[in-house]
Amino acid sequence: MTIITKGMGAIIKKLRPVGKKARKERLEFLKGQRNIYKKDPTGKKDKIIKSMNETLKRKKHSAGPGMIDHYHKVMTSDFVKKTGPYFDHPKVKKAYQKSLRKKGKK
Repeated sequence: MTIITKGMGAIIKKLRPVGKKARKERLEFLKGQRNIYKKDPTGKKDKIIKSMNETLKRKKHSAGPGMIDHYHKVMTSDFVKKTGPYFDHPKVKKAYQKSLRKKGKK
Protein backbone atom coordinates (compact mmCIF):
# COMPACT_ATOMS: atom_id res chain seq x y z
CA MET A 1 0.00 0.00 0.00
CA THR A 2 1.35 3.41 -0.93
CA ILE A 3 0.39 6.54 0.96
CA ILE A 4 0.80 9.87 -0.82
CA THR A 5 0.35 12.98 1.27
CA LYS A 6 -1.03 16.11 -0.32
CA GLY A 7 -1.45 19.00 2.06
CA MET A 8 -3.59 17.93 5.00
CA GLY A 9 -5.03 14.80 3.37
CA ALA A 10 -3.60 11.50 2.20
CA ILE A 11 -4.31 9.38 -0.85
CA ILE A 12 -3.93 5.62 -0.37
CA LYS A 13 -3.11 3.52 -3.42
CA LYS A 14 -3.20 -0.26 -3.52
CA LEU A 15 -0.11 -2.17 -4.57
CA ARG A 16 0.08 -3.61 -8.03
CA PRO A 17 0.29 -7.38 -8.30
CA VAL A 18 3.93 -8.42 -8.57
CA GLY A 19 5.69 -11.40 -10.07
CA LYS A 20 7.12 -14.41 -8.28
CA LYS A 21 10.67 -13.05 -8.31
CA ALA A 22 9.69 -9.75 -6.70
CA ARG A 23 7.55 -11.58 -4.13
CA LYS A 24 10.47 -13.87 -3.27
CA GLU A 25 12.85 -10.90 -2.87
CA ARG A 26 10.34 -9.15 -0.63
CA LEU A 27 10.02 -12.27 1.54
CA GLU A 28 13.81 -12.50 1.88
CA PHE A 29 13.90 -8.82 2.88
CA LEU A 30 11.23 -9.32 5.53
CA LYS A 31 13.03 -12.37 6.96
CA GLY A 32 16.18 -10.30 7.23
CA GLN A 33 14.36 -7.47 8.96
CA ARG A 34 12.95 -9.90 11.53
CA ASN A 35 16.45 -11.23 12.23
CA ILE A 36 17.79 -7.74 12.95
CA TYR A 37 15.66 -7.45 16.07
CA LYS A 38 15.87 -11.12 17.03
CA LYS A 39 17.87 -11.84 20.21
CA ASP A 40 21.12 -13.70 19.51
CA PRO A 41 21.66 -16.22 22.34
CA THR A 42 24.99 -17.38 20.86
CA GLY A 43 26.61 -13.94 21.22
CA LYS A 44 28.47 -14.31 17.90
CA LYS A 45 26.66 -11.40 16.31
CA ASP A 46 27.70 -9.16 19.21
CA LYS A 47 31.35 -10.27 18.94
CA ILE A 48 31.47 -9.51 15.21
CA ILE A 49 29.88 -6.06 15.63
CA LYS A 50 32.19 -5.30 18.58
CA SER A 51 35.28 -6.15 16.53
CA MET A 52 34.02 -3.97 13.66
CA ASN A 53 33.55 -1.04 16.06
CA GLU A 54 37.06 -1.53 17.50
CA THR A 55 38.50 -1.53 13.98
CA LEU A 56 36.75 1.75 13.22
CA LYS A 57 38.08 3.33 16.42
CA ARG A 58 41.64 2.22 15.66
CA LYS A 59 41.58 3.51 12.08
CA LYS A 60 39.76 6.71 13.10
CA HIS A 61 37.67 7.01 9.96
CA SER A 62 34.11 6.24 8.91
CA ALA A 63 32.92 2.90 7.56
CA GLY A 64 33.22 2.29 3.84
CA PRO A 65 30.65 0.61 1.61
CA GLY A 66 32.21 -2.83 2.13
CA MET A 67 32.04 -2.57 5.91
CA ILE A 68 28.44 -1.35 5.79
CA ASP A 69 27.53 -4.27 3.52
CA HIS A 70 29.23 -6.70 5.94
CA TYR A 71 27.35 -5.13 8.88
CA HIS A 72 24.06 -5.59 7.02
CA LYS A 73 24.89 -9.25 6.29
CA VAL A 74 25.71 -9.89 9.95
CA MET A 75 22.59 -8.17 11.26
CA THR A 76 20.17 -9.88 8.85
CA SER A 77 21.59 -13.40 9.39
CA ASP A 78 20.20 -15.87 11.89
CA PHE A 79 23.10 -17.22 13.95
CA VAL A 80 21.00 -19.89 15.67
CA LYS A 81 19.85 -21.57 12.45
CA LYS A 82 23.03 -20.57 10.56
CA THR A 83 21.11 -19.01 7.68
CA GLY A 84 21.25 -15.68 5.91
CA PRO A 85 23.64 -13.65 3.77
CA TYR A 86 26.54 -13.92 6.26
CA PHE A 87 26.55 -17.71 5.91
CA ASP A 88 26.24 -17.56 2.11
CA HIS A 89 29.83 -16.25 1.87
CA PRO A 90 32.12 -19.05 0.54
CA LYS A 91 34.68 -18.85 3.39
CA VAL A 92 32.03 -18.93 6.11
CA LYS A 93 30.10 -21.71 4.37
CA LYS A 94 33.27 -23.79 4.02
CA ALA A 95 34.22 -23.30 7.70
CA TYR A 96 30.68 -24.20 8.81
CA GLN A 97 30.68 -27.39 6.72
CA LYS A 98 34.10 -28.31 8.10
CA SER A 99 32.84 -27.91 11.68
CA LEU A 100 29.85 -30.17 10.87
CA ARG A 101 32.19 -32.88 9.55
CA LYS A 102 34.22 -32.73 12.77
CA LYS A 103 31.08 -33.20 14.83
CA GLY A 104 30.02 -36.10 12.62
CA LYS A 105 26.72 -34.57 11.53
CA LYS A 106 27.35 -34.83 7.81
